[in-house]
Amino acid sequence: MENITNVDFVHGEFDIVCVLEGSYTEIDDTIIASRKISNIRKTTTLTAFDTHLE
Repeated sequence: MENITNVDFVHGEFDIVCVLEGSYTEIDDTIIASRKISNIRKTTTLTAFDTHLE
């Protein structure tokens, strides 16, 4: 899954947070593929955008 640019293990509602970058289609395909991994019971998608405001 080459579109995953960062993975963090966290505590709380989420166990693993992955950052994906790429086109909408690439990101969507990666999300769908990750949902097919055995032992994954639940996924939640949070879409965030970098606004480059400084």
